[in-house]
Amino acid sequence: MNATEIAIYAVETRAIIHILWGLLLITSITLVSVLVMHVLLRLKLRTAKRREAQFARHIASKAEDVARLEARVAELAPAESGYEEAKAEAKRLEAIRAKTEQRLVKQNAEVDRLRAKLTAQGAELAHLRALVEHVGDV
Repeated sequence: MNATEIAIYAVETRAIIHILWGLLLITSITLVSVLVMHVLLRLKLRTAKRREAQFARHIASKAEDVARLEARVAELAPAESGYEEAKAEAKRLEAIRAKTEQRLVKQNAEVDRLRAKLTAQGAELAHLRALVEHVGDV
């Protein structure tokens, strides 16, 4: 090999090294962005779980209110003037409980959707990690 061939191989080798560094940089940026998305989804999931627990407590308190009002209605004689008011309040509280329950069902569906998305991103993250390890081994 003469000096010209050595210089050509050095330039080609340098270009290949730059390409590989670029690919490594792109892979690392992708990996970091996937990790950030993973963390954000976990935060959303945690928030959704807290909201779900809050709605469950709210439903339980409304159910206690309904039970208390039903007990009050049962002990009041139908002739008393407060009977109709208590009955209307019980119906109103039941409607509130039903709405809260519907919101809880919607949130559970959202949590399930987020869990599925998190699982899919976890699989993608595992795939990207394998690629990064493969690039690191080269």
